[in-house]
Amino acid sequence: MNYGLFNSSRLHFSSMHVVIPMFRVQTEVDLCKALPFLGMNNPFDSDRADFSGISDVDNLHIDSGKESAYLQVSRSGIRLFSVGTLCLGTDRHQFRHPDLFEVPNLEEPGEMEAKDIHSFVVNQPFTVILIDRESDCVLYQARIKVPEPVSGSKLPATN
Repeated sequence: MNYGLFNSSRLHFSSMHVVIPMFRVQTEVDLCKALPFLGMNNPFDSDRADFSGISDVDNLHIDSGKESAYLQVSRSGIRLFSVGTLCLGTDRHQFRHPDLFEVPNLEEPGEMEAKDIHSFVVNQPFTVILIDRESDCVLYQARIKVPEPVSGSKLPATN
């Protein structure tokens, strides 16, 4: 996916009425499998890894790593939790570093005239991309193939 298409300088904002089911998405990624696929092999090899900028320990490398994410969209807004764990190790040491963050709830929309509001009904497969407005960083991305609402949510029928 080309994230340049989502650059805020290329987008324009308009008022929109969005009908979306409340939903939850939970994922877990094994970083030891995903990162080499992206070309990051050295951190996992004790002979080639270079963590000298953070430790004086010899042969420090990544033993294991996982990234778990949880996204919930509800009437009260969006909650995103991401927990990443890297286990750095040698023959004698092992270190862990977890991280956790939450995206605050969406702001309440201001008053809009009905003629300015477009309608968008999410009742088929869709992609969710949360982007930080200040940094243009992608915080979370998921593809929902079969939208299944959580209890208390009604999913509109497909046309």
